[in-house]
Amino acid sequence: MLAAVPSIIYGLWGIFVFRQVMLDWVEYPLYEVFGDNVWIFSSAPFGLDIFSASVILAIMIIPTISAVSREIMIAVPQQQKEAAYMLGATKWEMFRLAVFPYAKTGLIGAAILGLGRAVGETMAVTMLIGNATGPSAFPQSLFQPGQTMSSIIANEFIEASPASLHLPALVGVGLILLLVAICINVVAHILVSRMLKVREGAINA
Repeated sequence: MLAAVPSIIYGLWGIFVFRQVMLDWVEYPLYEVFGDNVWIFSSAPFGLDIFSASVILAIMIIPTISAVSREIMIAVPQQQKEAAYMLGATKWEMFRLAVFPYAKTGLIGAAILGLGRAVGETMAVTMLIGNATGPSAFPQSLFQPGQTMSSIIANEFIEASPASLHLPALVGVGLILLLVAICINVVAHILVSRMLKVREGAINA
């Protein structure tokens, strides 16, 4: 169900509901406790910043990571789990000693696959990250507004003039974003497929 929700809905929910919750219960307490000592919490929180956009992105990639991780866990040979139980392991010990080491590569691939989903996200990030321009687009704190490659394209592409370098620059940003997303997804699929091939080999054996 989370995967079926459009990103614009996440953005609207983030602006009108989640932003205020984050301000009152997370950002202000962190700023008051760590603002003077920890540089990533040093700016006065506003709500439309990197931290809020990052949390929304984390929620959005949960379906991708959880679905792939579930398949990876299922791919662990049953004999591996039964051997741990035969040695007297509890369910948690079985997972920690038998399943997790076996599926670690695939779980890393699932996390990277989720990262690839987050890299290309546009609307929710554009609505929540604050869309800073100029030097301020390179923030010094999680509580400052920023920009991503996808949000820059979404904000400026319509106004970019073909007669200047603005439009070619945005196209170049889009090409870089595409290459980064392809590289991340290729690496993730390689890691996941290696784990699933092990399962196929165990079944055939």
